Amino acid sequence: MITIVLYGSAILSGSALVEPYLRVDHEVTTPICVQGSEGAPDYARRSTVTITLEGLGDPTPVEVVFAIDYSNTMKISDPKNARLVATKEFIKNLNKSSDRAGLVYWNNSIIESRVVNLTSEFDEIIAKLDKDISGRGVSPEGFTDFNRALNASIDMFSNKSKNTKKCIIFLSDGEPKPQWIPSIYTPPDGESSPVNRAKDAGIQIWTEYSYLPLPIL
Repeated sequence: MITIVLYGSAILSGSALVEPYLRVDHEVTTPICVQGSEGAPDYARRSTVTITLEGLGDPTPVEVVFAIDYSNTMKISDPKNARLVATKEFIKNLNKSSDRAGLVYWNNSIIESRVVNLTSEFDEIIAKLDKDISGRGVSPEGFTDFNRALNASIDMFSNKSKNTKKCIIFLSDGEPKPQWIPSIYTPPDGESSPVNRAKDAGIQIWTEYSYLPLPIL
């Protein structure tokens, strides 16, 4: 089980081109990935990740896409939708006058009803999150296709955006599955890796899940 807590001591409006702007402290209580008796993750254990953000200087506009895992295992690993609550709190601290946010729910496909292209009108995103947090929205199903999720998230960004911090916050509970399908995840040393595609476009990937095959760019 994953619990994510985000705290902001100032209005979050991206990272800095003028350093320093943002100081980030984090604390993890109980390792995120705990092996059970059969070598599989023990989802009964709770891991709390606390991220404290402190603004230090002039902000640079940020474009952030939240890529949220909605595969079947999320019913077990995040039954209280902590990843959705954390996303909502993060977005509430963005600056509508300069920042933009986007949303992508994914499993082995993209859940089109939960796709919001980059926008400064955050109410649409928050409304979708609220519906799913309450249990009245979509339900997790399917398997875990990292490539599809990353490529859909990258597609939201425009090369025309200048002087803007671009990032994907990738929220998932585990590894890409089923692993016998090679197209599920292409690592950075593989041809056409979405990780390298993001790097070439100047997009950072911030990850929070139990299995970490992706580098944090």
